[in-house]
Amino acid sequence: MKKYYVSIPITGKLVIEVDAESKEDAIESAFQQADLKHLEEWEAHTEVCKGNVFYGVLSKVDVEE
Repeated sequence: MKKYYVSIPITGKLVIEVDAESKEDAIESAFQQADLKHLEEWEAHTEVCKGNVFYGVLSKVDVEE
């Protein structure tokens, strides 16, 4: 039997609460703290993009107060 290494594309989002002076500072702080314990939602895909369709949860950083 052969051994295979399979890479499965995933999409998801990490949600991190941070204290910051601005949205830019909040984003920087969130990236510094980010790890899998902040993983709120994820999904495995056979393809993440097909044609002009993106199957992910988010396509860019979102900041809310």
